[in-house]
Amino acid sequence: MIELLRRFGGKFRRYMVIGPACKLIEVIFDLLTPLVIAQMIDKGIGAHDVNAVIHYGMLLAAMAVIGISFTLVCQKMAALTSQGMGTDIRGALHQHINKLSYAELDRFGTPSLITRITNDVNQVQLAVALGVRMLIRWPFLAVGSMCAALAIDLKLGMIFLICTPAIGLVFWFV
Repeated sequence: MIELLRRFGGKFRRYMVIGPACKLIEVIFDLLTPLVIAQMIDKGIGAHDVNAVIHYGMLLAAMAVIGISFTLVCQKMAALTSQGMGTDIRGALHQHINKLSYAELDRFGTPSLITRITNDVNQVQLAVALGVRMLIRWPFLAVGSMCAALAIDLKLGMIFLICTPAIGLVFWFV
């Protein structure tokens, strides 16, 4: 997969930087949401201050709109990257297949070559799109969650700090 990214991802490098950057901003807003809700409860509901509840509610709505905007940009970058790379890979496969001799075409077989051009390239496209959209989100979320947990409660944050790498290791092996 890394070799495919090196070979076909060069002209999509800009998208592969913008997408994760937008995902990082989305994750930051996701991590700030519980803190804003806590402030709403403490300063608004707990103090019976309707204006504070409205203020924090509007802040949450603005954060949601901004977060979803960055999510949409990330989705667009993932789509442009994966579909563009898929197109380039298919083009390279077509060029390579056109250079094969009749004996080589008979040896590989038409069904096998069609499968390579369609199914296999679709799998690569899906992997690239999921990498830009989802795979990059979890490290950002894990590190941000650890920082937020340590900022809220140092003792409980230390437990989270110890458990997160262990969970990451389990996901790595899965």
